[in-house]
Amino acid sequence: MSTEKTQSANKTGLFIALFIAILAFIISIIALQKYQNPNYPNQQILSMQNELREMRREMQLGLTRQRLESLRRDIEEGRNPNQVQNELSYIQQNLRSMLRNADANTQQRIREMDKELDRIKLQLRDNRADALQTIDTLLERLRQGI
Repeated sequence: MSTEKTQSANKTGLFIALFIAILAFIISIIALQKYQNPNYPNQQILSMQNELREMRREMQLGLTRQRLESLRRDIEEGRNPNQVQNELSYIQQNLRSMLRNADANTQQRIREMDKELDRIKLQLRDNRADALQTIDTLLERLRQGI
């Protein structure tokens, strides 16, 4: 009976050893593939950089939206036109700074928004109501995302 237990224990030991060997083999293949790919670390870095760019873009869009909302209130309250024009210029600079890291589609949308801000500047001279309507349209676009 002790030989049967010994044989059973040997089989179990062999099975465990075989399982560990197969697992080690699989892990070594995965590790080898990662380290043989020279772009592996670069891919992670690029992915993190893209995520950071996206976060920065979202932050800038949020700030732009907040400034436009504040500007809208200022226009309704009849704030000094020169201050309003300066604020519009600041908002445009903020949007233009986003052009460098944006994809082609986003760049096009930013340029369109920049033109709308120019139009608001002109509308403020002629008709405040039109400027407010254009700001509302622009705010809606910002809420939806560029």
